[in-house]
Amino acid sequence: ICRTRFTPDEVAGLTDEMTRICRRDMDTPEITHCRTVTMLCFGEKPLFTVEFGAAAHAAGGQSVSGDALDQFCDTSGRAQMLLCDGMGTGRAAAVDGQMAAKLTAQLLRAGFAAESAARLVNVALGLKGAEQEAGATLDLLTVDLYTGRAGLFKAGAAPSFLVRGGVPRMLDGASLPMGVLDSLVGRSTTFALDAGDWVVLVSDGALTDGSDWLMQQLQLCATLEKSTTVSSEKLGSYSLSLSSFNFSLLAFRMGTGIAIMPRWDLPFRSDTSGPTVSGSFFPRVIPMIPALLAMIPVG
Repeated sequence: ICRTRFTPDEVAGLTDEMTRICRRDMDTPEITHCRTVTMLCFGEKPLFTVEFGAAAHAAGGQSVSGDALDQFCDTSGRAQMLLCDGMGTGRAAAVDGQMAAKLTAQLLRAGFAAESAARLVNVALGLKGAEQEAGATLDLLTVDLYTGRAGLFKAGAAPSFLVRGGVPRMLDGASLPMGVLDSLVGRSTTFALDAGDWVVLVSDGALTDGSDWLMQQLQLCATLEKSTTVSSEKLGSYSLSLSSFNFSLLAFRMGTGIAIMPRWDLPFRSDTSGPTVSGSFFPRVIPMIPALLAMIPVG
């Protein structure tokens, strides 16, 4: 449309109208003004909501931490949670960790998949390592908020934890940090999440005394239904009495959102009074379109 400024009420009205037309619960549009036009990009509201939590402290005697973390939801309906741990301690480790985390987050926001983003960061750290030793681990959780499908990518990272039904279990796999080799040696795991499930990412400093204490605390927090923010702060405070190493913890919990019908089960109507055609009809017809067109006489 021509370049236009919309008031909040007008945006809400347009969203309601798109919801009615598409028969989907649409989210507030992303509005972009470009020269003489205004673009409104509508997206369907995700099925699931998210709750983030985080806690971190530097190693004893250090003013900075080699751990860097980030949590956000992108414009494609995905929740992203990443933790990078620079190799070593002190400022050099902090530089590598921050560089890896910021570059990975920028690539994810630009639409890159987890492994593709990690490969590019591996190249960047490798180039930096040509002049001085550089490397960082990557722990990356990506969750599709429309389907609940989750992907966990690890490159030299410490074990993670999935808490379901109040019972924690460890997610681990052999891999190497980024920047160490020319080719990335990572490990990907996919699984389904449902409302109430937790995923917790930690740096290796949280597990210097083993994982038993953390699994017990996670089970207690899940049983008491504490929020991820409160749980993260509690675990961070508790870790101070156990470890003098860098400690970082990221917590993610799935929540219920809106009720969305499966995409191909929604009825379609050509008008308000005509017959209803089931959405499952369209996947069967689309492959037949070329053959149907060939049957139409020409001239």
